[in-house]
Amino acid sequence: MSGWRGTMGDRMRRATRPGAGSGPRAGAASGAVAALAVALLLTGCAGQGTGAADEAAEGTPAPIPDPVPTFQPGDPLLSGTPTTEVSDAIGLVGEWQVVEADGDAPGTVVWINGAGPQGQTITVFRECGPLLVEWAGTVNGLVTGAVGGAQTCFLGPDGDQPMDVPGISWLTGMHSFRALGDGDGVEMLGVDGESLAQLEPAIKTPAAAADWYPPGYRPTADEESKVALRLPTPLAEGLLPASADDLLGTWTPVGIAEGIDPSTPTTVSATPPPGFEELPADWPDRATITYRDDGTFTIDECRTVDLRPGSPAATGLPWTGDGTGFFVPAYASDFVYCWPRWPGWDTRTRTIALDNGYLRLFDIDGDELGRLERVH
Repeated sequence: MSGWRGTMGDRMRRATRPGAGSGPRAGAASGAVAALAVALLLTGCAGQGTGAADEAAEGTPAPIPDPVPTFQPGDPLLSGTPTTEVSDAIGLVGEWQVVEADGDAPGTVVWINGAGPQGQTITVFRECGPLLVEWAGTVNGLVTGAVGGAQTCFLGPDGDQPMDVPGISWLTGMHSFRALGDGDGVEMLGVDGESLAQLEPAIKTPAAAADWYPPGYRPTADEESKVALRLPTPLAEGLLPASADDLLGTWTPVGIAEGIDPSTPTTVSATPPPGFEELPADWPDRATITYRDDGTFTIDECRTVDLRPGSPAATGLPWTGDGTGFFVPAYASDFVYCWPRWPGWDTRTRTIALDNGYLRLFDIDGDELGRLERVH
């Protein structure tokens, strides 16, 4: 019936149109024609569906089923197009001094570097010497790594080396920041938005800077910093960002993605280095990474120690964000004692897609670094 644009009544009226005849014979003929038309209509409808239901549904598109995931970990890696837009984190770069911070006196100079000779670091010039901490993030999520610096800052009163460095909770607890007025300063915020420290523009240059930085160096929002603090290239059309909850759990590299040695796929165990010749028969041939809901991650139970005092159970390295903006600060680790090798994607990852159950990791330019599959 789909080829007929009129109603059933229209077809009946056409079959019994006026002028077809008159009198009893004409009426009988008309009745016979009508009966035949009804029979044909019923027969046709019976062969085409539910009749009225089809008419009611005419013009309403059928629901489109969700696409069937087709991605497989062996698919080619995607390439992106770098962006030039700089993130709001560029506002942190510069010379500051403490207004208020737990553990550091007012006037203590703080340099925040976007790039440069010490990398993307925060340097706090204390009386004992500089403390340095790696950082990464934006106003929506900021994370800091392990604290290093002058050895004298890590010595106890008797000259021994203590486990903790006192008064650095504001450095290790930062999760975001906000600007204070127009160039008046910045406020560092904790995980619940609480104020950890307030900084204002510095009015002096610390003498110790000459021992840690090249002559004349100052942290500025130069081109190198702007490149380092660009916004990541958004995920390609059709890819859905992973939520923070999607990331939780243990994952392992899979597919064609390259490891630390570009010639060795992560799914293949190359010859172990000295000291690993007698690995158990069931030793895994791929590294694993575990993202935890306390904001830390571990790799193979091999890189778990975080030098930051006050970190959860003193284990794990920090991460923040989700698939639209993911951040892990640079960290020092002894890869020699970890086997199999971890490909080192974590610090370069800026966006993550969840695709057919796999995590697809992309760097700041939108180039795909590799894929992870869930272990548990």
